[in-house]
Amino acid sequence: MARSALAADPSAALLQVGDRVYYIGLVQQLQADYGSQVLTLVALDRIRGIAVCENRKGCRLVGVSVSDLRPNVRSALRL
Repeated sequence: MARSALAADPSAALLQVGDRVYYIGLVQQLQADYGSQVLTLVALDRIRGIAVCENRKGCRLVGVSVSDLRPNVRSALRL
């Protein structure tokens, strides 16, 4: 039986659609395109551990691993 993404990365359980996140992965091109931007989580597949994020311009980062995302702490504190 395959391990779920939640077992591999418990922080994925904290993410929800609508959250603001940062891409922190190691793919250089994605880091160049999205690394310094706050992204909005628009879709989340908890079983596969992948997400779709969108920047302010509407460009989407599709199929990114939830382990490559970190919550934007500043937006979480505004609640």
